[in-house]
Amino acid sequence: MKYAIGAMLMLCALGCDEKKEPAPTAPTASAVPVVSASATASAAQAAAPEASKAKLNGKSLSDVEMKDIEEALVKLGHKTGTGSSMAMGANQTINLKGTSKDKKPISVTVIRPTGKADEGGGIRVAAAKDQQATFAKKGATYLDEAANVLVAVEIDGDPEGSKKLLDALLEK
Repeated sequence: MKYAIGAMLMLCALGCDEKKEPAPTAPTASAVPVVSASATASAAQAAAPEASKAKLNGKSLSDVEMKDIEEALVKLGHKTGTGSSMAMGANQTINLKGTSKDKKPISVTVIRPTGKADEGGGIRVAAAKDQQATFAKKGATYLDEAANVLVAVEIDGDPEGSKKLLDALLEK
């Protein structure tokens, strides 16, 4: 780390010049695209599919949060552990790890739309339907195609238990 800082200081010392370039001028009004608030809201609404009719812990899968998954697992007698949530582009992934009543590792994952338009560019979370096959290999999945929401449950080494837990978590 100290070498990186030293190298940056050295580059600055070598590259810094007493001459300063003039500050760039502000772009003219015609060069700046204007997007109205209503157009932005319309784009976000168009990107969001309908809300899921399936529920987890009494909430639509389209609105479920980490705490809802935790509460549902605890109600069923399981223990919760670490969790993470990541939203990039038009999709969000929520993942919660825990331990089953039988002391086996559990993973519950929800993939759903963020409601924001995907503007392209860098890294993105893949859509729910694009990830279903991968999750289905390890456990049980439920895909609400109309809402573009996936719930995946995996109890380590127990596909049948994964299916039972998924069915117990969801209200379809």
